[in-house]
Amino acid sequence: RTPLIAVRYSQRRMSAGTPPVIAIFGGAGISPRSAAYRAAESFTRGLTAAGWAIRCGGYGGIMEAVSSAARTGGGAHGVLLPGLEGTPSPHLISQENAVDLYDRLRLLIEPADCYAAFTGSAGTLNEIAMLLAFYRSGQKLNRPLLLIGKQPAALPALLIGNGWFPPAAAGCLHAFQ
Repeated sequence: RTPLIAVRYSQRRMSAGTPPVIAIFGGAGISPRSAAYRAAESFTRGLTAAGWAIRCGGYGGIMEAVSSAARTGGGAHGVLLPGLEGTPSPHLISQENAVDLYDRLRLLIEPADCYAAFTGSAGTLNEIAMLLAFYRSGQKLNRPLLLIGKQPAALPALLIGNGWFPPAAAGCLHAFQ
């Protein structure tokens, strides 16, 4: 199920004549048999049905779930770092190669209007940390970060409770288990 906040945001953007863009983060090692994988597929289908453009890392696991589910609704654009995580998903409709991890983060984050993070590992945490840096600097304060699943949904309490996340940006975090 696509969180209602994403649908409301897309309706505002679509009325302006441009499709909203979401960058979806998640682990490459997540099994296709896992609940997180299925949740990412369902979430992505809902977004593409609502007219969203999808960006993801473009490899396996959650990224594979996203690109596969997006293919029927316009497709997903992958941001790849050659040699990083193996073979790119065959379901991507377009892709671009980043020169390093910093460039990959920039290419994922800059064009997006909204972000979603599913279960992952160091790479997913890195993507969330980059958004945290943007929020702390006062940038991207109007762009929601949806934390979906048990692991990511635990982050707001940690981030806000320990002062890592600026109170002014707390409204951007939305957790769903």
